Order: sequence, then structure tokens, then C-alpha cells
Amino acid sequence: NYVEGTKLARVDIAKDPIKCLSFNKLNWRQICLITDASIILWNVEQCDAKSLILPQKILLPPMKPNESAAVKSEESSDDLLSEKRSKKISKYTIDIPESAVAGLIGEEVEQLNVIKDSTLRVRPISILWMPTGDFFVGCEDGQLFKVDTDHSKIKYIHYPSVQTKGNPTNDNLPTSTDLEENGNNLVPTSSCLKPGALQCLAINLAGVHAAGTDGVIRTLDISEEGIKVREEIVVNYPITALTFSPNYQTLAWGSPNGTIEYCNSGIISSRTILLSVHHGNFVGVGGLPLGTDCAVSIREDGLLQVWKMTDGTFLAEFNIGEPAESLACSRIAQYAVAGTKTGSLCFIDLTTLQKPRLITKLKLFRQPVQHLLFNGDTGNILFVASNVSSVFIVDARATANFSVLGYLSLS
Repeated sequence: NYVEGTKLARVDIAKDPIKCLSFNKLNWRQICLITDASIILWNVEQCDAKSLILPQKILLPPMKPNESAAVKSEESSDDLLSEKRSKKISKYTIDIPESAVAGLIGEEVEQLNVIKDSTLRVRPISILWMPTGDFFVGCEDGQLFKVDTDHSKIKYIHYPSVQTKGNPTNDNLPTSTDLEENGNNLVPTSSCLKPGALQCLAINLAGVHAAGTDGVIRTLDISEEGIKVREEIVVNYPITALTFSPNYQTLAWGSPNGTIEYCNSGIISSRTILLSVHHGNFVGVGGLPLGTDCAVSIREDGLLQVWKMTDGTFLAEFNIGEPAESLACSRIAQYAVAGTKTGSLCFIDLTTLQKPRLITKLKLFRQPVQHLLFNGDTGNILFVASNVSSVFIVDARATANFSVLGYLSLS
């Protein structure tokens, strides 16, 4: 009782690190706890002044729905075999649980079941309570499923499809046909929920809102026919917190980088920064061409910032969406090039200093891009290298679409 400061009940929770803890706001009598390997629903029972917390464990579903059918089929065949054996009274056909053979009791029995379970199961990371008393669970690999709290049943809502085609060096890299320009941001046109998209969940009358490490807030329309994306807000930085105001008209989100923003529901243009306190190591600094008095810096988490060199005034920032390793500025045009830890080049347009934007992204290496160098004041050639691979030669002119001219193998 937080009013009187008295303890009503206590219970020991899982030993695994807790990823999410949430109350059912409809009755305040249910608590859902999520770890890497389990979902536990705690029901708070009360009789007069006596309170008791009872656990209700929910088995995590397999990574893919078709694996669930295979598991059920195997369990049913085992039950049928056990039933046939039980009809014959013989010392050779008595079924003894393996836990009894091993001499296990209590929690040790559950641990044995976990060890025997070879099914690859989902990794839950977020919870969203529904007005019906059920709740959605988002997973690290992009799965979304619904839990019926009355019957402890699970229903898959979405699971990402497996990509089996394409160049393995271009994994998770959108092509020009997958992107469309929206103002100063590039918005993925694909409605697929990829890994990292369900880090946090929120709901209002417009639908279910999902956000995560991919830097996109999606408004989802979930129905019996499936799941659709109604709206997307691209913020270009990871999101770890998402919530609505008490009247459900204002959506706010936060980032581990120290940024808090909000906007009115359904009005993307109303985005407002509440707080932006960023801390991180600089990995690159460069000066823009003659005619400007500005410099560009980039931090290890991918935050590019524009500064005025005369008085150190901060002008603008842009997040490239992944960890950065190096930076170089063109000598002939208003743009900068950032090398990432995943081996990509990000070309950022700085024609309008207050509004940096991503021009294009080029995948060259599997290792971090650690060296970027233009060919002097001419600046029409860019040399790109990592520490363990070839040196690529890139045409640094935007009119040439930053095409790769060739490479040099290192012995």
C-alpha cells in the first residue's frame, strides 16, 4: 500500500535479468514479467487484509508458427503411446517420469523440462496490455503474438519472413526501390516488421504503435486478416521508450542517446524536441569547402553534428542510423561521407546546413570503414579502406552517383 507505506505481499521473481514489467491498468491485479526465456503473469488475490501473489507461467512460442504444430504433433504421439502402455499392467510398461527417475522435486523438475526442450523459441522484449485484458508481446527478432490471459493461449500475429536471396554483403541495406523521399528523411516503403522494430509498444484509438532500434515509429492496424502499417515516423535513432499522454492525443518517445521528442497523434509535422542531451566519443571531424565557416563532426553511435567554427555554435544534427567509424568532407561540394562499423558509406547532403539529409548508402566491406581520403583539392576521387581488406576507389561526384571505379587488393 503506497499510501500507508505498508507491504501487502511479496514473491521471489525469476533469477534471469528482467526485460519488462507491466501492470494491467484495467484492474491493477495482474503483473506481467518478461525475461529472456519466460513470461510470467502474476495474479494478485486478496481476501480482506490478506494478499497473495500467484504465478501463471506462459510457455514461449517457437520462432516460427509451423514449429509449434510439429511440437504438438510430437507431444500427442507421446501421449497416445503412454495411453496404450497404461492399459497393460506390467512391470515393463509402467511409465515413470524422468524427473522422478532423476530424483528431482519442485523447481528442479521445471529446469529439467527446459534442458530437454530443443525448440528454438522467441525472445520477448515488450508488453502491451489491451482493453480486453489480454496483451501483445513483441520480440527481438520481429515476432508479435497475443496472449489470452484467461486460458494462457498464444496466437501469432506476425513473424518476419526469411530472406534467402540477394548479396549477403547487402543484408539489412535498403535499395533505391525500397525507399521513397519524404521531406528530409528516407522512409522505407516496406511494411514488414524487421528485427528490432518492436522494442516498445503503445496503443490509442488510431491503433498499436511500435518502435525500436531501427529508428522508425509505426502505427499498426491489427485485425483478423493480418497486420498493416498505417503510418511511419522516421526519427533516425534508436527508440527505447514509447508512451501516450493521459488523453491519448500526444505520443512521446525517448532514446538512449539522450533525446526526448513528442508529436500529436497522426500529425507528423508537429514533432517537437523536449530534450536533447547527447554524450558520446567523437570518431571524426571535417571542415566544409571554402565559402562556409562550418565544420562537421560524427560520434561513435552515428550522430553527425554541424558546428560554426567562428564561435562554436551548434547548427544541426543527423543520425545515420548505425555506429560510425570515420568521416571525410568533400572539397568541391557541400556533403560529408561517413564510414560505418558495418562496412557502409553514408553520403550526407549539407547544402542546407540546418537540415542535413541522407543522399545514398553504399555497402563495400564486411569490416568497419576506417579510412576515408579525398584526392587533395580536386576532390573528385574518394579512397576507402578498412584494415583487413581492399582499397576501393569511388567517384566522389554526385552527378556520377558515387559509383565504384575499382579496387586495389592488399597482400
